[in-house]
Amino acid sequence: MRTLIQVVLRDEGERELTEESVRAWFAAAGFRPALISLSHETKLSLVLNDESTPVFTSGSEPLVEVVNRHAADILLAIPLSDQERYHALNTAKYVIHYDDAVHGTTVWGLLGIDLPNVTVRWRQRVSKSLERATEELVAKVWQNSGPGNLFEPFSPGHNVPVREPRSTTDAYVGEILPPGPRLKQRARADKSAELKTALWVSIATGACFVTGLLLFLVSSPDSGLRWVSGAFDRLATTGAATAVVSYLSYLFHLRELQRKPIIDWK
Repeated sequence: MRTLIQVVLRDEGERELTEESVRAWFAAAGFRPALISLSHETKLSLVLNDESTPVFTSGSEPLVEVVNRHAADILLAIPLSDQERYHALNTAKYVIHYDDAVHGTTVWGLLGIDLPNVTVRWRQRVSKSLERATEELVAKVWQNSGPGNLFEPFSPGHNVPVREPRSTTDAYVGEILPPGPRLKQRARADKSAELKTALWVSIATGACFVTGLLLFLVSSPDSGLRWVSGAFDRLATTGAATAVVSYLSYLFHLRELQRKPIIDWK
């Protein structure tokens, strides 16, 4: 299976966006980028067929062979339709990898650079390892996003597709969740109706309580105003319960989001 992560570099005028700055960030983040050096014959074979592609390299070092074979393997998993593989091949610059110690596997990825866009395609047969590598990358991008940093923040509702090799449909998707204070903003947006209900019902509850108290003070025990005062008291009690339930709905939703990983896999 494979995932696709797309991020955008920030252009703040003073900093020049280069492929080297991207490579340096991935190296500092621990993903160990290695340059791809596929031959013309291999590239031609990759865009013409879906069969296993022989890797022809200009170097003889074992590491070069490993890098290029992983690059070709990931490219073969990308469908030829809609020129997706062709675009991936033309923008692919480095192979990166992530060691999943929990499952004892290594997840290999293809780093594509088409400034200001950066694309990472991870591939691994073990879905949990694939998810861990994707989550690790997303978490580190979040840490270096926003003003003064390298990347633009992920947009709300940004999804990461998970697809079978050469498939154009999603097996399932993961929604990227914002970290820290941004997660509260997400929870407030999800539960905006409940929060508005809690606010307006709280105001109505206060008004009912004050009205009931005033009517109680100016009424006699056997007057109709005393009954009306009791009605307002009961409305205030009902409103208070409604406001509490509505606000608790937001709190429980926030706690649920906080327990999830940085990507909510669905």
